[in-house]
Amino acid sequence: MEQFSSGQRCYNSITPDSQNDFGSYNCTASNAMGSESKEFLLIQAEVPSSPEIQQVDPFSSTAVVSFEEPDSMGGVPIIRYRVEWRLIGQDWKSMEHDAKDDLISITIAGLKPETTYEVKMSAINGKGEGESSAASSFTTEPVPPLSSILTPRPLIPFHRIQDERYSLHNPA
Repeated sequence: MEQFSSGQRCYNSITPDSQNDFGSYNCTASNAMGSESKEFLLIQAEVPSSPEIQQVDPFSSTAVVSFEEPDSMGGVPIIRYRVEWRLIGQDWKSMEHDAKDDLISITIAGLKPETTYEVKMSAINGKGEGESSAASSFTTEPVPPLSSILTPRPLIPFHRIQDERYSLHNPA
């Protein structure tokens, strides 16, 4: 254990050298006004276990990956999630997302329609990156036909368009 001070503050630093260094520590501060004690628990941090991919909802150029947080956080909070995807047999592409309390899905963009991909995820805490989840395969959807995107409007016959100043007639 190392003690050092800066101005009116005093700091203790514990760098564990063995398993015996982990456990409960009691810190007592005293001055002319009295004393105050606080107990601290020093635990060994581990990398988190892998998140579990629950479902992949593919679209033509994106996929929404829904997941559950890891069973084990490793003793420290998760700070980021890494999602990796690839065309089968090619190199992995990856993207990291900051962990938030309500983060339960991540969207992958820039995918090709009607293409099969693999996706996997890992969690990152202050100790490092945990193991990746098992890879899940999905196939993106085809691009929707233009007719399903555009709503057809009824055509107005050319000879029926009239205006106060102009009158258009179909010569036929």
